[in-house]
Amino acid sequence: MNALSLHWMKFLLLMGLLTPWALVAQDSTAVHKDTTCVQRDLPDVIRSARNKPPKVKKEASGSLLLLPIIGSNPATGFMVGVGGQYAFKMPESKLYSLISGSAQITTKNQYIFMLKNNIYSKKQRIFYTGDWRFLVYTQSTYGLGTNSPEGGILDYQYNIGGLETSSDSLTQPMKFNFARLHQSMGFKVREGMYLGFGYQYDGFGKIVDEKLRLVPGDSLIT
Repeated sequence: MNALSLHWMKFLLLMGLLTPWALVAQDSTAVHKDTTCVQRDLPDVIRSARNKPPKVKKEASGSLLLLPIIGSNPATGFMVGVGGQYAFKMPESKLYSLISGSAQITTKNQYIFMLKNNIYSKKQRIFYTGDWRFLVYTQSTYGLGTNSPEGGILDYQYNIGGLETSSDSLTQPMKFNFARLHQSMGFKVREGMYLGFGYQYDGFGKIVDEKLRLVPGDSLIT
């Protein structure tokens, strides 16, 4: 064995002895927590600024989310409102239950209220799901038939304060209330499978056809 080979063998032996110590040194420093910058939520910062102790979170506590609603579409015009969702767990239940809802008002004098629920009972024995709605609504229609709108466009879709901005003679502006009550209940048959029953109601009321005139000599049947 020449001197060069002996030199390389000594070098590799030395590297093999030093490498485990280097790895141990890296592992020992990796487990240390960084205490110089502790992550905190905004509510905790506010409570600290007011000299109040941090809020203790309960394991079974729920979570509430509230958000503003701002939007626009041809059916409702410009709308504003508020929407929210509440998530929670029932005792001895592994899955979260949700209740969500919203309330909106539009520039077409419409009022929209919606509430939905997906709820698991204790130990997830029963599952409830529902869709409840109540609308004070305005919407133009063309009724039955194959006639097309004037000019082939839907100018009637936009109005101000519930008053139409188009003189389209085929349009039939309508006002009505709409109520929906859909609710079901399922009983646990096995894991992930429920069997039950439900009730569904959809109803219209206070229907007003604004172009309908039944005065003798000035009748317009829509």
